[in-house]
Amino acid sequence: MNLVLKGDIKEFKFYTSDLAISEIFYALYDEYRCRMMRRDGVPLSSWTRIKHRFKLEEEDLNELVNEITAFLDKVRDKLLHLKEVYNFEIIADMVLNHEIKTQDAILLSTAISNNCDLFVTQDRELRDKQLNQIIRISPEAMISKLKR
Repeated sequence: MNLVLKGDIKEFKFYTSDLAISEIFYALYDEYRCRMMRRDGVPLSSWTRIKHRFKLEEEDLNELVNEITAFLDKVRDKLLHLKEVYNFEIIADMVLNHEIKTQDAILLSTAISNNCDLFVTQDRELRDKQLNQIIRISPEAMISKLKR
């Protein structure tokens, strides 16, 4: 993200959407809860089943929201905004034929419908799906492309 923030990358345009931004909140909240469970010695096999029991204190929640908001304020001018595109044909294919989660199918549908060349995701399972509509790469692979 630092490469994007510096503005040195001229040959790429970076897009995001409300749904993609919204997922940041849940992913980081989930990360905080995982840290709490690890700290408390909860067996990994139980995390999915009991993570709802682990809540952040109001002060920690406020800190998390403030950190995310500060980050978004920094990158807002560097990212172009896409409105989600609900192309139900693409979404149905991805969900029913490729077992892709609905929110991921919406994000991919949005990228495809807006003629994006690449879809950057940490989700290895999503990157490994056999889809021809759009190239999915890791953030590390994207950084390599940017540094060329």
